[in-house]
Amino acid sequence: MAGPKTAAEQRATKFLLVPYLLILPGLSVASAVYSAQSANIDLSFVGALVHLYLIMIVVHVYDFAVIDFVHTLLIDPANPPIKGTEGARGWKDMRFHFRSLLKAIPNSAIFVVPAALLVSLFV
Repeated sequence: MAGPKTAAEQRATKFLLVPYLLILPGLSVASAVYSAQSANIDLSFVGALVHLYLIMIVVHVYDFAVIDFVHTLLIDPANPPIKGTEGARGWKDMRFHFRSLLKAIPNSAIFVVPAALLVSLFV
């Protein structure tokens, strides 16, 4: 979400984001449906919205606090795990990762609002 990225970094990001963008929303919706069915309640739009948004916030904060922090400590920018991203500044830049967290939390609404509407209509 924050640039600048090299061409190789852009290709790697697209390749790595596809599974994330498919798995996380599916598991979030499954969690909301399971919670509603196990409690035997009709989930309202607001209830689904809060449930899904809290899941997204937890995932984003975990990504920042654990994954990003750990990799800034362990990864050598000259020898990164993703081929083609050698020397990219983002590997050690915690401000970059924090700005990405601040962008990701409100941008989660792009997924959460329609998903909450669908969950509230069909559960």
